[in-house]
Amino acid sequence: MTDNNDEKLIARFFEENRPEIADNGFSRRVMRRLPASKRNLSRLWTALCSLAGLAFFLLFNGFADLRVALGNVFGDFVGALFSAEGASLSPLMFLIALFTLGAVTVFNLANAR
Repeated sequence: MTDNNDEKLIARFFEENRPEIADNGFSRRVMRRLPASKRNLSRLWTALCSLAGLAFFLLFNGFADLRVALGNVFGDFVGALFSAEGASLSPLMFLIALFTLGAVTVFNLANAR
């Protein structure tokens, strides 16, 4: 808990005492001289790949495949939920699970402050 406060104090100290280095517009001139064509080419390539992916998704009936995949995941989840046996769980296992859940909750609440 004190580590978090120490980090905040250190960050605030460095933020308040940051030295300003005068570069007489050097950074601005360098940024202006960088080639914009590489950036534009990257954006164009990203857009083309996104459009190709969307076209393949629509062309090969991606919505039906997505519906089937989500249905399978949901079916597997429901099947696993209903196939669990409560008789194999001992009260000790249940208490250990509750204790662990409580300890994690207390730990998270203590670190949130």
